[in-house]
Amino acid sequence: MVLRRAPGMVSFSQPEVPPEDVHTGKPTHTQRWGYPTPDGYSLSYWLQQVRSDPLLNHRSSPELPTKVDCVVIGSDHRLSYGVLLPDGGLFSINSRCTSDGLVMFGGDNPGQMKLNEWVEQHPETCVDDSMANVPEVENAVRSFAEAELLDWDDGVQMGPGQGYDYNWSGIIALTSDGVPFVGEVPGKPGQWACVGHNGHGMARTFTLAPGLAKLIAGHSWESTGIPEAFSAD
Repeated sequence: MVLRRAPGMVSFSQPEVPPEDVHTGKPTHTQRWGYPTPDGYSLSYWLQQVRSDPLLNHRSSPELPTKVDCVVIGSDHRLSYGVLLPDGGLFSINSRCTSDGLVMFGGDNPGQMKLNEWVEQHPETCVDDSMANVPEVENAVRSFAEAELLDWDDGVQMGPGQGYDYNWSGIIALTSDGVPFVGEVPGKPGQWACVGHNGHGMARTFTLAPGLAKLIAGHSWESTGIPEAFSAD
């Protein structure tokens, strides 16, 4: 059978049913157990598939995705540092690992509120992770760069590949409490979950994934060392 799927996850057969084929964009797999691992963005779709059973009331309603801008700037220098802003915002400035000299910076910039307003006026963009060159973001970033970065203003002649290039606003999706959850999906024997990760919590996977493997192997929750707050029960 062909099972429904969303980015980062697929549905699987339950253990009391004989092994079945799971068809994805990759080769077909035959298996009895499954463990989807969607991030906070695709988690909302996955939760709809298990909605017939109670599942984590305290974080079963993911918040709407928020957007963070990422701006690519041409440069001859390699830089990597963060800029803390007075209002709690942050710019992270990093050169790419390639030798092309590009520098990327982004974060929760001074134009975030304007971007939020723009998204509210264009709700279809709330799920668009490819949105680029939003005027509100560009204006905020240009103003910041011209005011705070040396030799970065309209009076300086930029060479090929230098200067402002483009901006992109990506999605950071979170569960309602920002915490992923792990374990067997309630009411869905054979379905195990390690879901709801976000960009600021991916380091947790190094603890949660081995813990999930222990649970699948029949070990106790206590043996995993994972706090109860992460439990899917």
